[in-house]
Amino acid sequence: MKETIFLKFCLPYLGKQLHKILSVDIDYSATNEYDYQNYFLNPNGFDSSLVNWHNNAATRPFLAVELCVNDGKFQIDSYRIALTMGQFYQKNLVLANTVLLGHC
Repeated sequence: MKETIFLKFCLPYLGKQLHKILSVDIDYSATNEYDYQNYFLNPNGFDSSLVNWHNNAATRPFLAVELCVNDGKFQIDSYRIALTMGQFYQKNLVLANTVLLGHC
């Protein structure tokens, strides 16, 4: 019963306080971008995610810290994969105004 009260009343308050702290104290935004692999056949489908990250970052610099191809079906020697990732770099720079690209 006590946990229910905590979840109902305390967590929303704590979430608002945490958001307030993070909004003031963190001076950059960052994310890993593994999900782009799901859009290799529809690269423009990921654009809305990049725009959302840019909008949510507000005035903070956006860091794309881990661009990676870890799906086995795409880990082949192919210029197509290289060009697809190159297109993704360009999308990050233009749509998300990314200031750092980290590839692994």
